Amino acid sequence: MLHKVGLDVKRALEKAGLTGYEAEVYITLVMEGALTAREASRRSSVPYSRIYDVLEGLEEKGWVQVRGGRPKLYAARPPSEAMRLVKLRFQREMEENERRIIEFLQPIYERSEGAEQPNVWLIHGESNILAKFREMVGNARRELLIALPVIGEEVVEPVKAELSLLVSRGVRVRFMASVINEGTAEALTRIFGEGCVALRDIMYGGGVIVDGEEAMIILLSKVEGEFKFSMGIWSDHMGLAMIATSYFNFLWETSKR
Repeated sequence: MLHKVGLDVKRALEKAGLTGYEAEVYITLVMEGALTAREASRRSSVPYSRIYDVLEGLEEKGWVQVRGGRPKLYAARPPSEAMRLVKLRFQREMEENERRIIEFLQPIYERSEGAEQPNVWLIHGESNILAKFREMVGNARRELLIALPVIGEEVVEPVKAELSLLVSRGVRVRFMASVINEGTAEALTRIFGEGCVALRDIMYGGGVIVDGEEAMIILLSKVEGEFKFSMGIWSDHMGLAMIATSYFNFLWETSKR
């Protein structure tokens, strides 16, 4: 069975968290359809003494679903669905590990001699905040996250040239807002692809995060019915940027696309 799909696929499955036996059985179920445990053992060459442990592991990891009956049938979940579950699990585990490491080690590091002192700037005035915003967009190399109560031409136009360059760099860009101009949403989607814009019911402030390394919190005031940037708090503190990224991702998962 394995030679029909190649060793590369098996290696990819193992890198996604499956054991060698689990990868062989999953490939068999994809190729053959739903099977009993005995059939899965025979067609995958996995010893019968191990097959139930292997199938149970695949079910726990979300790669296989069990159909009742006597004997039970084991069916492969669609690869796209299984990989989505894998990515979600890895992301949650990474975020939890990140939280534990930072909460415990960061305070110790910051108290130690020679610890790097992060920069924290207070930026006043809309023109100064926009200038820093433009600089941050231009700095992005992997990921740019933008969250504001309102996103329209007045936000996108000043950084239009910088945003255009991000596509050629392969930077992942996401926008989150309570209100976004329809034309602006369509334009951003054409540039960065489906799913780059999300809506939330209420947002009282906003921010920009670049590569999980620098972040700017933006405070807004309402003047004559329009939101204006009143103050920015920028920092290259790695811990702060990572916490901001985690918070953005949490809000993103519970927002409307």
